[in-house]
Amino acid sequence: VTIIEDPHRHRGLRSKPCDAEGLANRRRQLVDNGILTTWLLDLRTARQLKLEPTGHAARGSSSPPSPASTNVYMAAGVHTPYALMSDIKDGMYITDLIGLRMVCLYEDELDLVANMVRSHFEVIEISNRVADVERTESAFGYKGLHMDLRLGATRAPLPEYAAYAPFRFELQLRTVIQDAWSVLDHKIKYKKSIPNALKRRINVLSALFELADREFRQIRDATEAALREAPDETTGTEPPQGPEKQERPSSAGSELNAFTFLKIANHFFKDFDFEPHKVDGFVQGIREWSPDITRVSFNDLLQQNITTVKKYKLAYEEKNPGGKFNAYTVIRHCLYLGDKSKFRRALTKVSREAFEGWLVATT
Repeated sequence: VTIIEDPHRHRGLRSKPCDAEGLANRRRQLVDNGILTTWLLDLRTARQLKLEPTGHAARGSSSPPSPASTNVYMAAGVHTPYALMSDIKDGMYITDLIGLRMVCLYEDELDLVANMVRSHFEVIEISNRVADVERTESAFGYKGLHMDLRLGATRAPLPEYAAYAPFRFELQLRTVIQDAWSVLDHKIKYKKSIPNALKRRINVLSALFELADREFRQIRDATEAALREAPDETTGTEPPQGPEKQERPSSAGSELNAFTFLKIANHFFKDFDFEPHKVDGFVQGIREWSPDITRVSFNDLLQQNITTVKKYKLAYEEKNPGGKFNAYTVIRHCLYLGDKSKFRRALTKVSREAFEGWLVATT
């Protein structure tokens, strides 16, 4: 047996000109006719063994280098495949085994991905497990889309794809929930010739997975609809300014939530990307500081104070070139300036003192 490791192999999945420590690498015979001939060494392991490094350092995003192989394969022997199989009485000759899986977030994305795949590959056969299950009244279980494919007419003739043109492969499309069910379902060893009570529990569980898939999709759609339909308080009349300012009357359903916050915040900060998970926590914090705050009062607090806070932002950034003063920081200062007692916790002690000092100096 001869085993070769070749980091320069054409179109190899791990081909590279040097290792992770910048050392040159080359083709090596790891095993020559059954005899181990070399080690895989990086700088550290080479020092430990008092040997020369072999250019096999590899590293992750948060780990130090360690030895690892590149493209390893067994060299062909003197016997043909048919000679090797001639004395096998009962066996299986596998000529190719190619498959991959794509996991989507939501069920309605499966058809979108399938249509994209059709435009780039020749579809040999499709097994639609989603339709198979949903056309029945009582069947539950694995759902997914299996596509048998090969390179399409535009790619197959290209030189870089010539080696792969004869092969067909399977693409499995699933949602996250469908993939989870598939993995767990394979761990359930007995599912058919079992007591009815146990079989019913498995069926109920598979139905819950299907319900979860549907609920996640509907929650996504409802969230997008709520964002579109959130009332826009920024299009109303300007709130009163100065000592006589007072909060405008609120209406039913006027709570400040993540959706109404975004509608208002995006008006004042058009170029800022409000990430959903940060918005969620930030709005929760505002409602803890002021449980009765409405979208109207929140909008008024920004309109009344944002000019002053933006002037402070310029002064702060001039004094602290590396300091951060993003949209959330501006909003915190607007809330504090609007009601220093209620929104005292919006700023740290250091931030409050710096802001108050600037207010006194500029008044």
